[in-house]
Amino acid sequence: MKLINLKLKNFRPFINSELVFSTDPNKNITLIKGDNGNGKSTLIKAIVWCLYQVNLFVDNQGNEELLINSLVKKNQLKVGVDTSIEVQIRLEHKSKIYDIRTFQTWLLDSNRIPKLNKETETVLNVTDNEGKNKTYYQDGIYSAKNEIEKILRSDLIPYFFVDGENSRIENLTSKKKLKEAITTIMGLETEEKMAQFLKADHNSDSIVGRLKNRITDNNSGQINSLNIQIQELVKKNELDEEKIEILDAEINKLNDIKSDKEKILDQLKEISAKQAQKKSLIDSVNRLEISLNNDEATIEDYMSKSFFFQDTLITQILSGHNLMETLTKASNKFNKEKSLSHISSEAIDQLVEKGVCVCGTKLKNNQEALRHLEEIKDYIAPRNFGKGLQDIIRQFSYISNYNEIANKTFNQTILNILAKIIEIDQTIELITSIEKEISGYQDAGQIQTIVQRTNQDIAYKINQIENIRESVKRRNFEILEKENEIRRISPKTKENELNDLRLEYVETLYRTASDRISDKTKEIMALLNKESNEIFSKMYFEEQRTIRINQDYTIVTASKDGNLIGGSNTGAMAVANFAFISALITSAKQFVSNMNSEYDDNDESIYPLLMDAPFSPLGSTLMKGVAKNIHKFCDQMVLFVKPNDYEQVKEELKPKIGKSYILTFNNNNIQDCLIKENVNV
Repeated sequence: MKLINLKLKNFRPFINSELVFSTDPNKNITLIKGDNGNGKSTLIKAIVWCLYQVNLFVDNQGNEELLINSLVKKNQLKVGVDTSIEVQIRLEHKSKIYDIRTFQTWLLDSNRIPKLNKETETVLNVTDNEGKNKTYYQDGIYSAKNEIEKILRSDLIPYFFVDGENSRIENLTSKKKLKEAITTIMGLETEEKMAQFLKADHNSDSIVGRLKNRITDNNSGQINSLNIQIQELVKKNELDEEKIEILDAEINKLNDIKSDKEKILDQLKEISAKQAQKKSLIDSVNRLEISLNNDEATIEDYMSKSFFFQDTLITQILSGHNLMETLTKASNKFNKEKSLSHISSEAIDQLVEKGVCVCGTKLKNNQEALRHLEEIKDYIAPRNFGKGLQDIIRQFSYISNYNEIANKTFNQTILNILAKIIEIDQTIELITSIEKEISGYQDAGQIQTIVQRTNQDIAYKINQIENIRESVKRRNFEILEKENEIRRISPKTKENELNDLRLEYVETLYRTASDRISDKTKEIMALLNKESNEIFSKMYFEEQRTIRINQDYTIVTASKDGNLIGGSNTGAMAVANFAFISALITSAKQFVSNMNSEYDDNDESIYPLLMDAPFSPLGSTLMKGVAKNIHKFCDQMVLFVKPNDYEQVKEELKPKIGKSYILTFNNNNIQDCLIKENVNV
């Protein structure tokens, strides 16, 4: 299947466009460059629609979107006149030319409302190497669809038309379909159908089931009763299998959600660092505000205690007039141990000598001192005068020391408050600046939370499936016991003996088929592991890793010693999936080329690989490794890339590029996309 050319008319943003694919085996890459939104994904989806009538354009609710160009729908439709939207592909397969045209027709109805007049149809014209033509239409046994399926089956779409951004192979399709596709690719489909037909259970659709139900009972009713019990167990198992299918479907949906969110996280790597910085700064502001509130509470506490300011003022007055020193000296002069019982001349002389009393009254002579001491006796008993002086000194010394410490604490707290207010203002200013940078982007932290919750939901459903399978396993054991009981008690009639022989023969066939499938599956697994790792080793060389393929054909990466590597590495997984797809394609070519016996077995088929944004999940080093090697594993490759990605792998790809195009808009109109050949690669 070699792609030759592609034409689009009125299809999505392409009003009238055409491109020719490279068919040069030495330059087997067709490069199509375009920024996001320029129509790269539209082209790959247009090819799928043309081949299989599968509309991959869906909205957020899962509804199919219209395929008609918006400008054509708005301005060019006419009342009662068909306008077609179509995609045409020419390809070559086994020396025959296939011209495929898939189309719809639109018109305006009598109310001038756009209307789909003719549903999607496909017409195929096949020309052999002698120039003979044969046309296939939409319906009938020999329909266009059936002929195209012979070339490349539609269930293999995810492996030949790859969304590189959605890099995990298990996210391209459900696990069930993935296993079915690999079964088809590797040629096990017929054998699995045969095994299903022979299946050794009580399913009435299988030969074994039919034979088991034919064992006769000589009217004892016991065998019939056991068969009824077995059928009840079988029904329960069937219901559980349906539950497993439902859970598998739910897991697939969750994996799709997870994949979409992980893709967004990959795109937000730079932004997420800014978002994390913003969160850290917000936490810092919150801590500062808590500390600020504590400081403000301290100030309020000081201010609520009025004695603090009064005592501070008194102490400062006393200190300002050196009265503390006076008090100290006075207390030393007066007899503190023996309280004075009268006003002595000694006391008067001391007051006159100092010229001032402890209360601050100035004294000039003995008479003033005597009069003042007589007045003060009304407040302080003479016998307590010395002790009173000592208490005053002790009290004001304490207040002085306390207020000195309190003042320092008070002042430091004020300074702390001012510093924290400034720091909060500066931090908020930085947060505002970061918010402007990340405006319009989703919050990576919230998305990561969704991913974590999705992983938990997936793990929960997987656990449910395991529990259900355990129940099925227990019932199967019960069924086996009841079947053995039936054989033990069944009458030894000729009919039963003949039926036993048939049953034994068919069960032997079933076991043989199952063993053969098991052996071949192991061979396939070994082959895929070998080929995938050989390809992976050529593409990935950042660290020592290998690919490990699980039983359900999902893949993980492991260290060279076989230990699984924890954590997510989008680049490594993307390369691993490219390697796995390449290995599948190599095997698919061998199988699909032998699907139709009319073809010459010696004529090797060519199959293309179309990849949308293959380099987006990769770092620059991995880009180069993939670009240098991926074209080696397919006959024809069509790459849809962003210009920036191409610049990083230009030197690796350029020698293998046979055709190059760039996608642009006509007059900046996003509904009129142009495909321009780019001669200067």
